[in-house]
Amino acid sequence: MNRRANVPAPASQLVASTPQPIVFPTKIMSTAGRYTISKSVSVPCTLLEAAALVRPDNWRKLSPMLEETQLIEEDVLFEKAVLRWNRVRLQTLEVFLRVHYTLTEDVARTDYSLMYERNNRILVDEGYGEARVLPGKTGWIHYTALKTIEFSSRLLNSLAAEYLSTLADQAVGGLLNALEVSRRTAHAGDR
Repeated sequence: MNRRANVPAPASQLVASTPQPIVFPTKIMSTAGRYTISKSVSVPCTLLEAAALVRPDNWRKLSPMLEETQLIEEDVLFEKAVLRWNRVRLQTLEVFLRVHYTLTEDVARTDYSLMYERNNRILVDEGYGEARVLPGKTGWIHYTALKTIEFSSRLLNSLAAEYLSTLADQAVGGLLNALEVSRRTAHAGDR
């Protein structure tokens, strides 16, 4: 039995590791039947890499709940969201949002608000997705998503916290996955 297996390698043999994203705790608040969720992550990537995912027509890449996202006008997004419990499809929401996308030297941001949901199941749906260059950390951005929602159904409102929590976790996972895929694709051309 090799007893040296549990001995850490000397510092001279350690290889610098790839910087890892920093995921911050999810915050959920409830006020007068409306639920607001906020989720943030700091990620080693450029603003332009993240900006593509902040664009509303690319939101479907962030969560499997979003079956479809399509800009039907420059400032109007159609979003088809599916609420599932395990594999059971509970509800399909066909949402029309007013969107405003901004890209500057330091920030990519989309603000959105509900125009209507095809079957009037949502009363409030507003928020933003933002990627901001982290000052003092070259090659890093800080991504924040904030969403406030209120359903017309008491049942859906009772599930809102779980829905938002799942959506936020999927969005962060989708963001990290999409950024990793784009990096691998970019580096594949370097070989």
